[in-house]
Amino acid sequence: AYMQQNFNMTAVTVGSITVAKLWMRPIGAAAAGFAGDFLDREKVLASLLVAAAAALAGMAILPTSASIPALLSLVLLIGILTYAVRGIFWATLDSCDIPVRIKGLAIGAISLIGYSPDIYLPLINAALLERYPGQTGYSIYFSGIAFVGLLGAASAWRLKIIVARQVYSADAKTALSES
Repeated sequence: AYMQQNFNMTAVTVGSITVAKLWMRPIGAAAAGFAGDFLDREKVLASLLVAAAAALAGMAILPTSASIPALLSLVLLIGILTYAVRGIFWATLDSCDIPVRIKGLAIGAISLIGYSPDIYLPLINAALLERYPGQTGYSIYFSGIAFVGLLGAASAWRLKIIVARQVYSADAKTALSES
């Protein structure tokens, strides 16, 4: 609806862009997984969330007079970053000290939280567009998601600090017991 209303695109064009965005799933997830294997997973996740927040903020301020290639680039970038985040946040579970006997419960809880925006974001979007029709409502929506992305980045960074402290503490205990 955003592209049809604000950029006067046809439903067929919007559908084509949506399909192209869905093709970003394997690209984003595989690239993030690869990066997470060679770099610090939490740092990669935080960086991806900051980049996604910036892209969503760009969407919030993108003028309706912007070119279609600019819009398409931004939509595809958001797609890649979204699926990259979804592709790597599971890898951070390895950094946490979760006993194997409750790992399934942890994955279930993470899934409940991580995938719940698919349920409630359309409701928020509809309420915003009813209250603030047109570009204003979409700008508020994209800005809100960008803000939540920054909170996610802060959380990933906090996890990185917690994991680093645990590793340092374990290393210090090992060094003391060896001496």
